[in-house]
Amino acid sequence: MREECEVYDAFLRDGSVPADDSAFWSGWLPLVERTIARGVKVLRARVVSEPVTDYIRLEHAITDANLRAGEDIRWLGRRRASTLALPGNDFWLIDDPGRALERLLR
Repeated sequence: MREECEVYDAFLRDGSVPADDSAFWSGWLPLVERTIARGVKVLRARVVSEPVTDYIRLEHAITDANLRAGEDIRWLGRRRASTLALPGNDFWLIDDPGRALERLLR
């Protein structure tokens, strides 16, 4: 948690984001890479309120690292999510169940 606060503070200060090989990513990116290497698809839906907060702007700024690791990420406004009978918050779909949702979010 402290590390996330430091990343957030740095982003607010100068727009910087952690490198892919930083301690910030040490658990998540390798997990995604191993999952993808097994042939499993990882789809993340980021459901956001608008206007976006500074924290959501940070999440958007670090999304490139998630994409390089193999996640397939889509952004969706919370108002639109409610009309699609989707959860009102971020969620992941792992492997085939994401195909129908993937078509909705494109």
